[in-house]
Amino acid sequence: MFKKSFLLSLSVVILLAAACKTPLSTVSVNNVKTLSAGHGDGIIYALPKNVLEIQVDVVKTTHIKGPFASFAAALLGTDDIISKNSSEYKLNGIRFKTFALSDENAHFLVETQGAEYSAHLNMNRQGILTGINSLPGESLGIDELKFKPSPNFTEFSNISYSDVMAKDFHVEAVDTIFRQVIKDSSYVRVPVLKKQIRAKNAQDQANEAAAFIVRLRKRRFKLVAGVYEKFYEGKALELALKELERQENEYVSLFTGKSFTEQKTFYFYHEPGTALDKDSTELFKFSKTEGVLPANSKTGLPVAIYPENPNISGAIQNYLNNRADNTTLVNGICYRMPAMCKFGITYDKKTIGEFSDLIAQKGSVLSLPLEYMKTGKYNVVFDPETGAMRSVKQLIPNDNNSKKSKKE
Repeated sequence: MFKKSFLLSLSVVILLAAACKTPLSTVSVNNVKTLSAGHGDGIIYALPKNVLEIQVDVVKTTHIKGPFASFAAALLGTDDIISKNSSEYKLNGIRFKTFALSDENAHFLVETQGAEYSAHLNMNRQGILTGINSLPGESLGIDELKFKPSPNFTEFSNISYSDVMAKDFHVEAVDTIFRQVIKDSSYVRVPVLKKQIRAKNAQDQANEAAAFIVRLRKRRFKLVAGVYEKFYEGKALELALKELERQENEYVSLFTGKSFTEQKTFYFYHEPGTALDKDSTELFKFSKTEGVLPANSKTGLPVAIYPENPNISGAIQNYLNNRADNTTLVNGICYRMPAMCKFGITYDKKTIGEFSDLIAQKGSVLSLPLEYMKTGKYNVVFDPETGAMRSVKQLIPNDNNSKKSKKE
């Protein structure tokens, strides 16, 4: 009896001694913003936040007054002309795109001790967590955000019509002048012809342009009516009529003016706040006569983006509330559960664009059980754009390790 008790006590002592020699395996995951002095070293990873790129298409229409606008009614019988140089702008379309950046408020320090918890953490070049024990090619790539400068519209204020006229802008004028010459001891006035080159005035040029327009119209009529000896048909007739129409439009523009349309895309960037942030943000100001203006401009009407309430599941919210009361919970690797959000763009008290997508920082931060940090036990893949968990697989130990453990 005494011998059995002695052997039992000896076994307990040996087990306790073995336990004291074996280091305890632990994992600690903390937000770096909450750490105080004295913490250890570890691996820092980040969760993503989303930035919206708002692409705004703006159309600028420039109207240039023709040099013969004042003669249009008299020579062409029309008053449908551009009376002064002007420009007008129009919002022509809005598109959205989301990008992921490393969230400065969601950097986590992972401290591990012992061989049991030494899973491989996979991150991208921004330090965003993409997987645990994941293989190359399993992690998803993301489009990198590249800020684009605002474009400039072409200035049409210096448009010249000088290349339109088919005739010279100058005319040769013969003037008669008188010179005094001495003849038979007396002064006599002798007429002399003098040639001068002078520029045609606006009236003369307008008359020539109007006459040329009439000739072009007659030529077009004769082509269609088959008056010419050489009859054009098919592709040749089509090309001839198009050229006559082009020339006529160019000459008519001398009276009615020209309009030019150009479209440019402007890029604006907005970082949504947390789930509680419901305030609208002014992106820029827009004027129909001045176009896109800075947000602090005193002219123009504001173009703003506003968020609607994020769509967070009630069951998830209850889970988070219950988890917050559990003070004994040990956090593992943190990840995001993004929320589906809807955004609207307003201008002049009207909604001109809407967009819905998953937004990382509008959702919640959850944590995996410590079990998933064990060496080679689980394969977890995260979405680097939203921080959400995409897949979880339990890894099967290879056969060699299994056979080796059986032999031992």
